[in-house]
Amino acid sequence: MLDAETFIITSTINVNKSVTIEGQGSAATTVITTTPAVVNMFNITVSDVVIQDMKIVQNFPSVLSTETVININNLAAAGIYINNCEISVCEFGIGIKATEFQITNCTFNYAPLAASNNNYRYILISSTSGVSIIDNNTFVSDSGAVRCSFIIITNITVNLGTLQGKLIISNNTQLTSPFTLRHLLLIEEFVGMDFELYINNNTTINDDNAPVLLFNADLDIFKFIEVIGNSVQNTDGKGLIGIDSSSVGSTSVFSSNNTIVNEFFDVGWASATNPISFIVGYRTTITPAPVLPLESCFWLPLI
Repeated sequence: MLDAETFIITSTINVNKSVTIEGQGSAATTVITTTPAVVNMFNITVSDVVIQDMKIVQNFPSVLSTETVININNLAAAGIYINNCEISVCEFGIGIKATEFQITNCTFNYAPLAASNNNYRYILISSTSGVSIIDNNTFVSDSGAVRCSFIIITNITVNLGTLQGKLIISNNTQLTSPFTLRHLLLIEEFVGMDFELYINNNTTINDDNAPVLLFNADLDIFKFIEVIGNSVQNTDGKGLIGIDSSSVGSTSVFSSNNTIVNEFFDVGWASATNPISFIVGYRTTITPAPVLPLESCFWLPLI
């Protein structure tokens, strides 16, 4: 238990035992660093760890482009829960190499001393293979136009990771933000199999790229993609999900009750689904064109 005070740290807190670290609420308990040498504020290397009810601030300009507030660094780790925290970042908020995790009821924002016009990501996933959930979080897009991604999936191969099991991204909301959002979710590395991706009931209010972007997509890793009840702007005309640069394979997309405020495709983009929709678009220079069967959702949402 942490008291209602501010804790200033100058070195990494290594969490190498299963433990709950609990504050008195994000308005009362703060853990902060202003030291760029603290690359990882919390470094978790075991299963069954809970961090909740506190504010954690990475309050300096990005130096190495690898600085992380909470780093989960064990491919076999499970039972990782981050709940009801305010996470204030300059580069990465939560970095994940684990079997399964949950991030719930958190508020993500850009640190006061973070540099302007920095590309930053609130959640970085390099491996997940169980049932992982990112639910009921809020975030703002700061730093500069199209600089912020809420979730990025990358660096899988270098970390010997995989995408398998279920990843549920649900009920997350972009709050009123000073700048436009780059992505709700960016996937730029595709390693794994039978991966179930659920994108349900999320809201973006000023996206200026594809809300979900699959870059150099290998669609064969997916068992299916489900998109239910999302509300996005589609300002950039790429669809709710955009496939860019290249694409191989196919997967079923189950979709219902999504709100796409601007229903159009920009020049050089077209529907990737059969039947045609604004749910998935692709860059028309990709050949052969991806064709994803689009069906009404019959999978039961997990949340």
